[in-house]
Amino acid sequence: MRSTDRYGSSAKLYWPKNDRQKSRSHLALFETVERHTVQRCQRQTEHHNAFGYLGRSAFNVSQPISPIQSSTGPESSTWYQRTTPTPIDGRMNQSFNGSTIMVKPDRRNESSAIFAKTTKKKKKKKQPSQLPQQLPPLSRRPSFSSSSPYKDRNNNNLNRHLTRSHSRHQPHHRQKQVDRTTIPIETSQQLSSTFDDDNYWHEPRSSSTPIIGHRNISLTKAKQKKPRSRIIMSSGNDNSSQNRILIKGGRCVNDDAIFEADIYVEEGVIRDIGQHLIVPGGVKTIDARGFYVLPGGIDTHTHLNLSFMGAQSADDFYSGTKAALAGGTTTIMDYVIPEKGASMIDAYKKWRSLADGVACCDYTFRVAITEYKNGKTDSEMETLVKECGINGFKCFMAYKDILMLSDEELLNVFQKCRDLGALPLVHAENGNIVDYNVKKLKNLGISGPEGHLQSRPEEVEAEATNRAITIANQVNCPLYIVHVMSRSAADVIANSRNRGCVVFGEPITAGFGSDGTHYFSKCWRHAAAHVMSPPLRPDRTTSDHLINLLSSGQLHATGSDHCTFSSEQKALGSKDFSKIPNGVNGVEERLIILWEKAVKTGKMDVKQFVATTSTNAAKIFNIYPRKGRLAKGSDADIVIWGARSQVIKAESHHSNVDFNIFEGMHVTSGPLVVISNGRVVMDEDGLHVTQGSGRFVSCPPNSSFVFGAVNQRSVQPPIKIDRSGKTATVTNPTTASAAVPASNPISDGNGQHHQQLSTSPQSNGIHKISELNISGPSRGQGDVTDPNSAFYKGTTRSGVRNQQDSSFNLNGTQIDDDKIGKTAIRVHNPPGGRSSGIW
Repeated sequence: MRSTDRYGSSAKLYWPKNDRQKSRSHLALFETVERHTVQRCQRQTEHHNAFGYLGRSAFNVSQPISPIQSSTGPESSTWYQRTTPTPIDGRMNQSFNGSTIMVKPDRRNESSAIFAKTTKKKKKKKQPSQLPQQLPPLSRRPSFSSSSPYKDRNNNNLNRHLTRSHSRHQPHHRQKQVDRTTIPIETSQQLSSTFDDDNYWHEPRSSSTPIIGHRNISLTKAKQKKPRSRIIMSSGNDNSSQNRILIKGGRCVNDDAIFEADIYVEEGVIRDIGQHLIVPGGVKTIDARGFYVLPGGIDTHTHLNLSFMGAQSADDFYSGTKAALAGGTTTIMDYVIPEKGASMIDAYKKWRSLADGVACCDYTFRVAITEYKNGKTDSEMETLVKECGINGFKCFMAYKDILMLSDEELLNVFQKCRDLGALPLVHAENGNIVDYNVKKLKNLGISGPEGHLQSRPEEVEAEATNRAITIANQVNCPLYIVHVMSRSAADVIANSRNRGCVVFGEPITAGFGSDGTHYFSKCWRHAAAHVMSPPLRPDRTTSDHLINLLSSGQLHATGSDHCTFSSEQKALGSKDFSKIPNGVNGVEERLIILWEKAVKTGKMDVKQFVATTSTNAAKIFNIYPRKGRLAKGSDADIVIWGARSQVIKAESHHSNVDFNIFEGMHVTSGPLVVISNGRVVMDEDGLHVTQGSGRFVSCPPNSSFVFGAVNQRSVQPPIKIDRSGKTATVTNPTTASAAVPASNPISDGNGQHHQQLSTSPQSNGIHKISELNISGPSRGQGDVTDPNSAFYKGTTRSGVRNQQDSSFNLNGTQIDDDKIGKTAIRVHNPPGGRSSGIW
């Protein structure tokens, strides 16, 4: 029986009669494979690859098969059908151990049917366990091509049928033609290991030479059932791959754009970014298709190696930066806090000695001013800005008698910061009220961690925030409020920005992922672990409120305020809550918690996530675009972000502290690969940090993102009015050196004299404005005492009446207002005449 397919070719149909003959024909196929030479086995491997690619084995029988008698003689045949359409773009072997292979598209599922006919006599049965075991599962191998096409019995090339059948139904999955070398059976097991679960090819790590002699190529399924869950990485062939990295096909995210591109990294810097990059050999390749590629995070608030309240923080610059890298943060901003009365420069040198050669990621510093001494403090601030790369100074409004500055000291510091182009940062709490509340609560017998929260109510933070903004605004200085912890303080910042104040707010990780209800826990250790200042707020809507303001641009950067103390150190305040060392963890959890709370819930998109965790901080502290952006010339601090389900636990985090305030929180996303300074420091195999690989980042002053508006406001002069009756003066320092010719009276042609504005070099910027005659002349004479002068413009140059004269004025006055009118008028004849006495 013959049938004609839709492409016009005809072929005989061979149907097996029973299962017994089916088994014989099936086993006969394998016997022919065993009897062939190594060369035939190689061709057979190609044949199976072509049949079995995309998840269907070549030996799966999808239809009932039994032998039949053909018209040419007693020949057994076997029919194999692929139920999934697959691309076979290459050419296959012409013969299969003396058999003629025929391919016909199936009308029911539009896939190709393969008829294999064998002419040799059947051997005795073999058990399935005796079948060849050399071939690996075919679902992970691509199709390979050879020079021989498929032939039907009429010696017609059937390769075109396969191509047309596939291209018709799945044109968007057509594969590229790539020349591949022939693979022997013994290496096919190695070949299968070079494809992941989604058929992405990559170089095997264990082999020094590639199995396939061509560049990396992606072979994707016609229909993927699930997204990729892991990153594919391949190493270069030489040591240069340590300094050269190619990130392929990721979704690159900046604060202003999302785009797909490749990123080439060399010597710790992004050398090129774009599609289809041409890079040198020996490059470590990271296949990031399907994942976000983000700039490395910048944590604006950490305290490492800090001695505070009688305890040394648990994390030093090694463990703290190691935890930061594990969470996707590649740059931290730590604080130098000198003792009261100590030199700020000496304290800065001490902190540099603690971090240099120890930190695993880049770092920078801001210096706290614990005491203001006129002259000395100003000089040290200037030295730190100009010589040490410091552009931020922190002021405390809390911790009375330890770190707290008075309002007068704040005023002086803000003025000096404005002159230097540095940004003042403020811990906003009313220290006097806090000190009063602590004493009151102790007298009432409250000694547990709940007293810490009650001594620092929300309004105390809001009041100090408003006061700091007011002081800074009066001296025309920008301001940065650290660790905004309450709704009311955040609202103060938002309202001040709406009024035009230049102020920036920084919420922290603890404010997003925890709350103040933990202070009332029955477990003292649990409650004390959450003690920090300002405290966590028991209002559970605070987190959402802070995220809403962050996503709307009223708050700007995110920090962690990572300052960890062990349970033993927290126990120093077991009988007095005011002696519990303040601080919690968060440098490792900052990005994953914000993503879980903001991005996953739809409150923030990925670009805003990048802006608030990296870009805004780089702009505010003037290290943009070196940090906080994926661009040519930027530092190679890169995070590949994707699905990563985990439960936060103290036993698995990388910090030295024995407690985690986010214990038990489940997160679904996180960093999969972290690159710091051009080196892969975290991947699927874990952390690979190097002590001392971090660098100090110098922050220059006068950030245009911060001081652009401030400098423009300085141009607007204050106004001074001289009421002596002669002149009015306006002080403008910007025009003090301007020289304008002296003023001379000029005439406007209407008999009215005006005085020209002038400034002499000796006027020191004082504009002398003569009183001008704003009233027009009266008719003819220009008498300004005439009450009717407002209605008459005077005569024209030709001496005739001005046509603009009018008895009407827009201010409501009339020309006859000065005349006394009659109180009443007796009307003898009404309008229309009298109605009586006509005749």
